[in-house]
Amino acid sequence: MRRMMSSPPVRRLRYLWGAVFLATAVAGTPAAAQVRDMSFGQTIGVERVDELSIRDGQLRKAFETTPYSLTTAQIRQRLASGPVLRFGADIKVTGFPETGGATEYEGGIYAGFQTDFGESAAWRYRVTAKFDRLVEDGDWVFNRIRLDQQLRYRHDRKNATTFRLRLGHRNQNETTFVGYDQTEYLLELGHVWRPWQDKRSLNGTLYAEARRADLDRFSYDEIGLRLGVRTPINETTSLVSRFAGFTRNYGTDSGLTARKDTRIKARIGVAHRVLETAKIDLFVGFDHNRSNVATRDFSGAVAGFSVTYSW
Repeated sequence: MRRMMSSPPVRRLRYLWGAVFLATAVAGTPAAAQVRDMSFGQTIGVERVDELSIRDGQLRKAFETTPYSLTTAQIRQRLASGPVLRFGADIKVTGFPETGGATEYEGGIYAGFQTDFGESAAWRYRVTAKFDRLVEDGDWVFNRIRLDQQLRYRHDRKNATTFRLRLGHRNQNETTFVGYDQTEYLLELGHVWRPWQDKRSLNGTLYAEARRADLDRFSYDEIGLRLGVRTPINETTSLVSRFAGFTRNYGTDSGLTARKDTRIKARIGVAHRVLETAKIDLFVGFDHNRSNVATRDFSGAVAGFSVTYSW
């Protein structure tokens, strides 16, 4: 099997990723620390959504009902000079009872650095390095590293704009699927508007993403839009609406049709806080993908329910 970090861009990403971990570790020594807190979260849920999986060496997409569990842990540490460090881990366990009872385990660790600057601390810079590994029924599926940078500017109490750059590399287990190793590039420009200075919010994001895989047919360029609206119904319940749309153009290998997709997703749901540390989320919606490849052309209803406890 080929080495994971073979190309110069990927090696540079690895060095940057390691530098963030090293810098946060050094800055997190007792002499530099001022305030430290820990938080944990546990979510149990079930969703019926479109799932991408690999079965018998083939990509498979289908609407499946998938129960899952998500556990998170984070240490947040404010330094004496003001910046904030974050160290965390998460693990998600997902079952696929409709496709032979397979179980996926995806775990990740991350380190991050955040600092505010400028007049009235209107600017915020955040960088996060993360490593993820996906295992299915005892066999590893892929490893992935990502370096995520965000620069936010708060115009006033109602408006904030964020620019985001994310670089990543995914190393696929080629004994299960060949040609899917990918280098990722993502650019985003987002804006949040809170016109009434309360929990009501409107947000929109424009983005462009490129992925370059070992085989051209798994490489693609994508341009998309995401919108969200959150409207409080009362002190503990909010109505949440989300919309996403994108166009995606794939590369092609010799003799294959170049795939082109246009996808639309819409959801409406309710978020209800039952306790200070517990909430319930419920959503329904639809997912439509128009493609010039018949096996990738699909449409269907989606739904989900989850309970989250945090402490």
